[in-house]
Amino acid sequence: MYNLEKPLLLYDTNMHTRTINSENVLEVLSDGLHIFVIRNTPTAIQIEVLTKYLDNVGLYELRYRYNPHVRGAVDNDAIYLPTMDGVILCLDKFSGEIFARIETYAQFLVCKPKIDDDYLYALGSVPVSTGHYIKSNILSVSKYDKKSGKKVWQSRSLPESEGLFSIYKGSIHIAAGQQYLSYSEDHHENQVQLSRQADYEPLIAHDSVYIASKSGTLDVIEHGKLEKYFFAANATRPLFSGGSLFWLTGQGLFQFANKHIEVVYPLSKRFMYANLITDAIFGFTEDSELFIFENGVSRTIVGPQAKRIAFPQLVDRTFIVQLDSMIYSMEIQ
Repeated sequence: MYNLEKPLLLYDTNMHTRTINSENVLEVLSDGLHIFVIRNTPTAIQIEVLTKYLDNVGLYELRYRYNPHVRGAVDNDAIYLPTMDGVILCLDKFSGEIFARIETYAQFLVCKPKIDDDYLYALGSVPVSTGHYIKSNILSVSKYDKKSGKKVWQSRSLPESEGLFSIYKGSIHIAAGQQYLSYSEDHHENQVQLSRQADYEPLIAHDSVYIASKSGTLDVIEHGKLEKYFFAANATRPLFSGGSLFWLTGQGLFQFANKHIEVVYPLSKRFMYANLITDAIFGFTEDSELFIFENGVSRTIVGPQAKRIAFPQLVDRTFIVQLDSMIYSMEIQ
């Protein structure tokens, strides 16, 4: 039996909370230890390096065409920033020194680049011209050496303009339109027709592929066969832990295991973010509430109402979020 007690806490009184001003912030990235706040200034793009407690440990500027449509990526070595020209800048995340430029040759990148070991993967879209007009767009995933920027592989083209993808054990999994495709290193290809267009990148666990939508539809692909399940609308991305899939939706926290759906905790909220640290599930709502479910106990941490909510993310057990004109760092006890 789960403990359904919901103590209410406030950001500024019951938690180790710090704030900084969010003026001109374009993006907030994290490598799991540090926060990278990207701001727009009159002369350049400024990148401020902070600890998860928002202590400043570095500051540098770059002059490039920031891409507002695609988020950057960070790993242990570097920060990777997509530009409006289809180029990904690779730079030392503490000094800002550019050590490589990845030329994707795409008209635009359609989602955040992925990093897997020594490689960076990018999903790009290129318009197809027939005579005097553009007929359609095609997508392809390219694989690059993240240190040199050299391309080492590219998938075949897909007749779609948008898509999402993930990397799992060296294989590429793409959800584009209502198509799911996977590629392995030896170019083996698998293709499945989805029940609807995906809103979240494919989640791969125990050789099964989970592709979810915000409306609560979950497509499960096992051995090339598709099964469709429906949970509830206003769903976040699904999370996998301990052999089960967990999903925060507008009607509650669901658990999915062995093709069986169970309501773990009933809720009536509109979630905009979900993540998992060890066995603790974190969800953030459109009303600035942080929901935590851990060891069968739930907590709801109530924050100030905000018109603008951006960049919610977990750094270890510290929650980072922009609420209106402030960026909050809240250490979860």
